[in-house]
Amino acid sequence: MTPNEAFEFINQLFLSNRKASLDECYKTLVRGIWENKTYQQISDEYDWSHQHLKDTGSQLFKDFKEITGFGSTKKSFKNALESFYLQNNQQKAIVHESQGIVVAKNNLSNNPFKPLTGIIDDPALFFNRERNLRSIFELLNSRSSVAIIGDRQIGKSSLLKAIERQAQQQLYSRRQPIYLNLQSIENEDDFYSYWRYRTDVL
Repeated sequence: MTPNEAFEFINQLFLSNRKASLDECYKTLVRGIWENKTYQQISDEYDWSHQHLKDTGSQLFKDFKEITGFGSTKKSFKNALESFYLQNNQQKAIVHESQGIVVAKNNLSNNPFKPLTGIIDDPALFFNRERNLRSIFELLNSRSSVAIIGDRQIGKSSLLKAIERQAQQQLYSRRQPIYLNLQSIENEDDFYSYWRYRTDVL
């Protein structure tokens, strides 16, 4: 996906959902993000103020999440947009009518990385994280704590599920792995209510 294709795609999203197209600042910002440039580099090259670019970026990421459900930051925006683009195009076919014949076809080859979003809980679909898992279990076996930190939708939950699956074999001392998803917890009462009904971990 080129910078121009990325901008055209997201511009169409805004036209369809907000009835307004994106201006030149947005176009410059998307191009800069695609080329892995900092706000300062984009500002220096295209003569937009640094603060205006940051404000435009914040609004872009907010609107993009409201339209698509894909949360992002400047660092993860490119991956988020490409993931949504793939998901969007895999769910529909291009219908082409030629000489009275209707031909349905997909304009993208099948994406081998499934699911596109959400937790990968199938070991057969989870790969290329062996080094991460090895480092994590080395730390856990040395009685250290481990925090997995990163942007949304980069695979943290899938990695945690892999740790849960492998814990019995990888941990030297016998411990019961427990996977808890606290995304819906908003306050202290929610937290204690959640634990009250999790009889399987008591």
